[in-house]
Amino acid sequence: MQPPQPENVTPERIPDPWLADSVWLLEELAKTREAVLRIKLQLDNASDIKSVVDRIWSLEQHLRYLLRLHSEGQWSFRKKAEKAAKKVTASKVVQLRTGQQG
Repeated sequence: MQPPQPENVTPERIPDPWLADSVWLLEELAKTREAVLRIKLQLDNASDIKSVVDRIWSLEQHLRYLLRLHSEGQWSFRKKAEKAAKKVTASKVVQLRTGQQG
């Protein structure tokens, strides 16, 4: 049984680095780790393979952590923006009522 052929990614298919999908990045890291694990293990390359797998795993974990921080920051910003919008709306309602009474 032959190992699966690697996916050929052309420059046109690579996403813009500023718009790269985090899920895509994590999937690519996982595929890379799996590809390294399929390398035929020999005495002279075992430690190199383990080192690469460990570094890829570490990179995946760091990326997940940074994405979680980014997501939490976006959530916090959204909550603050909604709260500020409610205050503005409430102050306009009060002004309208005051204007009608006077």
